[in-house]
Amino acid sequence: MKTNNHIIIEISRCRYYKDLCRKIARRDLVDDLYQEFIFALLTYDNLPEVYSKEWFRLFAKRIINNLYHSQTSTFSLKYRHMDKVIKYMPGVATIWAEKSDAMEEDDTEIINFINKELDKMDWYERELFRAVMDLNSARKLAQKTRINRNSIRYTVNKVKERIRKNPQFKQFMYR
Repeated sequence: MKTNNHIIIEISRCRYYKDLCRKIARRDLVDDLYQEFIFALLTYDNLPEVYSKEWFRLFAKRIINNLYHSQTSTFSLKYRHMDKVIKYMPGVATIWAEKSDAMEEDDTEIINFINKELDKMDWYERELFRAVMDLNSARKLAQKTRINRNSIRYTVNKVKERIRKNPQFKQFMYR
């Protein structure tokens, strides 16, 4: 059985994959797309098994297509849409600060508790949770940030579960 290195060498000698990149990408991005494709192949643990299948060329075409057209792919973020994503992403911290000023006084204890719990979490989970709470919609946040809606929902549900599992949270349940 061939190793990953042997397979990558064979792929680099074959013109088919470079031609695929030429058909899909703009002229100035062909080489970058090809390199990202090779890098994506290196991440597969079972590459020798997949390479031996008769449908490998279709698989490779799908990878190249996804790399080029997906708005969240590594290629897209590095070479195509980085300026657009940063430009249109709202300042989550400023939105949260404005919203928290408008909260009622009765909710300040639970808000403070949730903020303390959020500060213990990863920055991505914390900011994503706050942004969803501000917009009241994972769909709206997905449109603004171009993050997959299912990913947003999964992360927010994980944060909610961590907050609920805290024993101190039960004191706020039956007010």
